[in-house]
Amino acid sequence: MKKIAAIDIGSNAVRLAIAECEGSKLTITKKLRAPLRLGTEAFDKGLFSQRTIKDAVKIFEEFAHEIEHDHVKSIKTVATSAFRDTKNSEELAKAVKKKCGLDIEAIDGSLEATLVRQAINTKLDLDGKNALMMDIGGGSMELSILHKGVLQGAKSFDVGTVRLLQQGPELLKNREAEIEKFIREFAGKLDLTRMIGTGGNFRAMLKLKKKIAKLNKVDFVTQNELRDLHTILEHTSYLKRIKKYDMRPDRADVIMPAMELVLLVGKMVPFKRIYAPNVGLIHGVLIDLCQSKISKIKDITS
Repeated sequence: MKKIAAIDIGSNAVRLAIAECEGSKLTITKKLRAPLRLGTEAFDKGLFSQRTIKDAVKIFEEFAHEIEHDHVKSIKTVATSAFRDTKNSEELAKAVKKKCGLDIEAIDGSLEATLVRQAINTKLDLDGKNALMMDIGGGSMELSILHKGVLQGAKSFDVGTVRLLQQGPELLKNREAEIEKFIREFAGKLDLTRMIGTGGNFRAMLKLKKKIAKLNKVDFVTQNELRDLHTILEHTSYLKRIKKYDMRPDRADVIMPAMELVLLVGKMVPFKRIYAPNVGLIHGVLIDLCQSKISKIKDITS
């Protein structure tokens, strides 16, 4: 049995997952999340303040304590859009390294999409199937198109939810043609009836449907249902979203641009259902650390 840990430094939050890897099975034993919204400064000023760097170091100290306590042997820390796009990200990385001994690796959108697909493969059988995969983060969105289970194309776009909150709807309008061009080039006339969405916003959409419709279980949401959910939230204040729909404060605002991204892509690809397997980048990093083919992920923290 191999004890491993992954840290995902996103634009909206920082996450730690500790897991045990044995054969083809990965078992997540501990998860921690800190709402450090690096994208706020990254996409506005392009610099992390000294306060943010200190906050980040404090979070990493807590994570390092948990990693040491659980006798982890292999650790990987990855950083995405906000870290990549900030001029003094190396200063943050050096502060974390000095205080906690953890190395931060900035990964590009292509590798991010690859790691997410690895995680999806443990939850859904996509052999011989067509699908549009969409990963929404705080700084970027990744699209991947599968035809009969084979990847046709993948691309990262700088239209993440925190970035959209910072820069406004004009950013999405400016990227619309680029997104449409990618879909037209790689999707063509494919019958893409399903979208597979990863990231916390997709899980929040399903949770919202479940709560509003008072259902016991929800496996997917349709485009029409998503439009209805968007309308409901549009007429619900930020504070009421938190209280009425049991949303975290750092989810209650970004859920709106996330929905708008999905609905925009939905105009270009007439998919019928949106599925949200409970996996994301951090699961892909854990799989990568295992260095073996993982067919099953079990999360005993849920």
